[in-house]
Amino acid sequence: MSTAKKQDTFGGRISSEHKSMLKYAADCTGQDLTAYIVSTALEKAKKDIKEYQEMKSLVLSRSDFDKVSNEIASPSEPSEKLVSAFRTNKSVIEDE
Repeated sequence: MSTAKKQDTFGGRISSEHKSMLKYAADCTGQDLTAYIVSTALEKAKKDIKEYQEMKSLVLSRSDFDKVSNEIASPSEPSEKLVSAFRTNKSVIEDE
């Protein structure tokens, strides 16, 4: 964990059951409760930020956007391979 100077505080209310679970998890990892919560939250925050940035960077070029828009507006006929796949997997599709 970082050696940054600790200046801020953070607090919250949770149920006794949740606190017990978090305390047990902290004990299992050899950390105190605060260190466990902060390290776990930071790990999740980094993951969420990375996923958001990856999703945000998934931007279509103008020509790709036009292709998708045109296909939505005027869909082409499905290929025989696609029709066959739907027939083969009809029960799976209908169950969903």
